[in-house]
Amino acid sequence: GYSQYTQAVAYLHDVPEDTANNPEPVTARMLLSLDFDYDQIVEPVELLTHYPRLGLDKDQQIRRLAPNLRSRAVKRFDLIHNMDFARLGLVWEDLTIEDQAYSQEAIYAYARRLAYLSTLGFPIV
Repeated sequence: GYSQYTQAVAYLHDVPEDTANNPEPVTARMLLSLDFDYDQIVEPVELLTHYPRLGLDKDQQIRRLAPNLRSRAVKRFDLIHNMDFARLGLVWEDLTIEDQAYSQEAIYAYARRLAYLSTLGFPIV
């Protein structure tokens, strides 16, 4: 299976984005102050975090994180999870035509990014 570090990154990968507007957002500096290992946890979380100030679109974000094996492994499962619209409790037939079109575009984008990452391989780290 995956190491404790990869599991920690998987748990933490959305936390900086999800807390960005909180009075005390979780940042790389905070993770370091809590003694999280930079190379094993903080850097991969940072690479997985979308920072609007960097001006990267989602495809550029994927290319940015791809060289980091731990980030790539976590992103693989994140994309697979994001493609599973059933997790949201949605019934396809109940969606409007507009929502179906949006959902199809989103799934295509996730699949395209997953295909790109698959060309690089998915190491177990």
